[in-house]
Amino acid sequence: MIQDLFNYKAVDYSRLLILKSKSLNIDAESCQVLLVMLALKDIGKKVLTPQVIAQYTMLSSERIDEIMLKLIQSHVLDRHRGQLDFKPLYRKLLEVKETKQTTKDIDLVERFEDGFGRTLSAIEVESINDFKRRGFDDEMILDALKEAVKSQKLHLNYVEGVLNNWARYGVKIKTKVVTETRDVSDEVKNFNWWD
Repeated sequence: MIQDLFNYKAVDYSRLLILKSKSLNIDAESCQVLLVMLALKDIGKKVLTPQVIAQYTMLSSERIDEIMLKLIQSHVLDRHRGQLDFKPLYRKLLEVKETKQTTKDIDLVERFEDGFGRTLSAIEVESINDFKRRGFDDEMILDALKEAVKSQKLHLNYVEGVLNNWARYGVKIKTKVVTETRDVSDEVKNFNWWD
């Protein structure tokens, strides 16, 4: 029943947001940003960046960026596969309890410091935050970090290049390849195949 409401857009979430923003502790600026985002989503805009949203509000793109991060951190919005997900907002508006466990927050800075083997600078931490602002989810960022470590390119420019390439070619999830190992007899291993 609830899933049908999500799938068939049977509810006007913008109206519900206006009516319930106070009870959900969503301040006026956040409510305005959410309303613009919902309207843009309804007309088919796929990329919702602070710069795009700023075209429709009096708020600066920096302020919108702060609001968007706050909405994600407070679980009003979510990110999946590099795109914003409005289902947490819909659930709050419909007063539906979360059925699945929320994933544990990943400390990306700690993971990057482990991968690079050094402490990150403030500029590097801001670059990681920029990856998140651009819509890359934590797991995709970690996959790009793994690619950088595997290639021994221990700098954020390489990680950013990997993310940009994946985004350019439409990769939403980094797939994992499972290889099967088989026991091979010594006779086969040591056979001179070129003779």
